[in-house]
Amino acid sequence: MINIHEYRSLRDGPAVLFLGAIHGNETCGPVAINAVMKKLERGALALEKGSVIFVPVCNPGAYAKNKRYVDEDLNRVFAKSRVPKTYERTLANMLCPLVEHADVMIDLHSTGAKGRPTVFLDFPTKKNRLLAKEIGIDLAIAGWPELYTKDNRLVSNDTTVYANSEGKDCLLVECGQHADRSAPKIAERTILRVLAHYGLIRTRHTPTRASKKMRVITMTELFIKEHTDDLFSRKWKHLEVVKKGRIIGTRKSGGPIVLSEDRVMILPKYDPPVGKEWFYLGKYTE
Repeated sequence: MINIHEYRSLRDGPAVLFLGAIHGNETCGPVAINAVMKKLERGALALEKGSVIFVPVCNPGAYAKNKRYVDEDLNRVFAKSRVPKTYERTLANMLCPLVEHADVMIDLHSTGAKGRPTVFLDFPTKKNRLLAKEIGIDLAIAGWPELYTKDNRLVSNDTTVYANSEGKDCLLVECGQHADRSAPKIAERTILRVLAHYGLIRTRHTPTRASKKMRVITMTELFIKEHTDDLFSRKWKHLEVVKKGRIIGTRKSGGPIVLSEDRVMILPKYDPPVGKEWFYLGKYTE
């Protein structure tokens, strides 16, 4: 069962959807969403117009076990299936109509590796770029859809791909590392700033200013775990700059992975399944 909470103003306005725990081991979204709902329910926060839809836990089966997913990654199969054959595809069939109903979708995540908060600007429209700056995070990552289109070994039917296909404003926000105590605060701040940006709440409730300058990292490469003995040379951090000539790791099949130029490490996974994403590389483009 997925719990869905909707709050409506008496005045017309946009419908904003917030998703938490698409991955069951990412708890900052549920914590932040529940905190904002409590403020709405006790009158500490009031909607000026429109409506807000919260799904604190999108993957309850995985959340109950503190696992990323049950059968497969929900953020790779977020699309409608005529006959869903896995738990996550069944969830996607329930969640996709919520995206269709909304005008805006924000997907709240956290990372396994340590690293600063970032916004995934998968579809850098003028409206999405403005929204990303309003959140108050000064670093964005672009190029995810293009990377998966170019490297067709894996498919990424994720929340922002679906929302964009439905014509929605959309962002995925990485609020920090799973265990970082500040991650729920970043997630809550994100919710409040998004609601203020669309005029659903008054700006006095937002605890930080918009980013004056937002740097952008564009993703360039995807590395897949090919063997259990594919190993990192060290425990890389998310967004760590890796210098030219450094050995990132070693392949069981082909020796060291050496950089030919400076790159940024993105979302390194320390123990992913064989055949799935291991890490990404990118470079600063803005």
